[in-house]
Amino acid sequence: MNCKINIITSLLALFSPCFLFAQNVTLSTTASEMNSVVSYLSKDALEEHTKVLASDEMKGRNMLEGGHKLAADYIKSFYNLNNIPKYNEERTLQFPTFVPQYTKFKVYNQNAILTKDHFDLFPFNSVDLNGDIEILYVDKIDFKNLYRRYTRDKGVIFHHYDPFDKMNTVKIEDLDAKILFSIKDNEHNLNRKDFRSISKQLPIAYLRKSEYEKWIAKSDDASSEWVGVNWNTILSLFSEEQQEMISRYNMLKKKEQRQLKTEIHIESKYEVLEYENEHILGFIEGTDLKDEIILVNANYDGIGVQKGVIYNGANANATATAAVMELALAFQKAKEAGYSPRRSILFVNFTVNEIFSIGEFFFCEYSGLPIDNIVANITFKQLGRKHKEVEDENYCYLLGTQLHSSMYEKIILETANTYEKDLKIYTKTSSSTYYDNNRVSNALVFRNIPTTVLTDYCQEDLYAPTDDVDRVNFDLVYKRTKLGMKLIWEMANRSDTLEKDLFVPNKHYPEHYW
Repeated sequence: MNCKINIITSLLALFSPCFLFAQNVTLSTTASEMNSVVSYLSKDALEEHTKVLASDEMKGRNMLEGGHKLAADYIKSFYNLNNIPKYNEERTLQFPTFVPQYTKFKVYNQNAILTKDHFDLFPFNSVDLNGDIEILYVDKIDFKNLYRRYTRDKGVIFHHYDPFDKMNTVKIEDLDAKILFSIKDNEHNLNRKDFRSISKQLPIAYLRKSEYEKWIAKSDDASSEWVGVNWNTILSLFSEEQQEMISRYNMLKKKEQRQLKTEIHIESKYEVLEYENEHILGFIEGTDLKDEIILVNANYDGIGVQKGVIYNGANANATATAAVMELALAFQKAKEAGYSPRRSILFVNFTVNEIFSIGEFFFCEYSGLPIDNIVANITFKQLGRKHKEVEDENYCYLLGTQLHSSMYEKIILETANTYEKDLKIYTKTSSSTYYDNNRVSNALVFRNIPTTVLTDYCQEDLYAPTDDVDRVNFDLVYKRTKLGMKLIWEMANRSDTLEKDLFVPNKHYPEHYW
């Protein structure tokens, strides 16, 4: 009976948002010392950095458009001008990323000419797409709509498909189509995650070109390429008479539905392009425990430019990037004033983290840094907004604290509730656990590093072109960054090293990262 009660209690704790109070842990720092250290943090500088990083000039900070280099230069310049120490004489960790993509994609016939900008291209299969092809329109991928419709080596335009509908006996991978056009509108928008779950596909990027070649060699040559396309765009390939018929598709006889096809010509070029990237490092050396490292990080890359629209990513993740930059400077000033941390603090501005956290995997597996010396990690993500389910904006989520060390969560919560009483602290979300929406630094978690992600957990405007500076509350950015600074200072100065006494979920790296 007690066992059942414990299980139920654990489940309730896991899936319910909660506000946690002090945990009877003795802190190592005094209020006076903590306030002195935090006094070196500048709210105005946080706002200034965010505005620069989220400006149109940065092109959304994505490597495909080169904006990540502009952001990297800005961050490096800041560290160098303020004499923030390097790590082992290194300011950056440089590494390549290989991205398979269509550098050319053109579809045309006698009715319309469509170019690459008309499509959402997700080139996971490296399918040869050149030449003439017949395309069919079907409203829905199911037996009723596909009866006596022959799709092998053709193109299929569809409006509806649920890959998880157990009642549907027709699966999209059974079509043997050459290319699939998924119509996007308010009613249907099949995304990468859904499509990846139903088709054998290649990863979107690689740390080594040889890994791409291995995946190509073992991939299914018969699998279909998939693109997303808007309703009016794809209809333009049909005649006016066919477009009128499509508008009343469900009223047509089966014979009429089978007439909804046309010939198109595709011209495309599929390449694997190499991009140079760099993580940016700052370092504050500790004193008697200097070989133990507290990692402080945020990713500075963003979504970039999509169909001519710049995704500035002000809250995600310019605010967090600004926080790490200013924390490095604040701790440097504090050290110069006589406040030296016992443990060393390594500041890392990650890049290529919006693509399945590839940059973070590189850091953990290939950087050559002493990862095993990292005793705790604090990741900053999105600091300037309010989650719609939280009434008072004065809050902060600290996610992932329960993964490795029970003491880590107690220290984090005791510090927050002692020195930042104006912020309510939540350690779990209402939707899932630590992994939801990639909020937790997965590569660091897999390396068994006690981790917390400090975030507003706001979903609104996330990865949207509306995530601009005018929607950021810089009072909240400052409060949450200040909380992070207090957590870092406490972790850096404790006499005891964290005991890793909790079970780590049995998750593994995606195969192509190795």
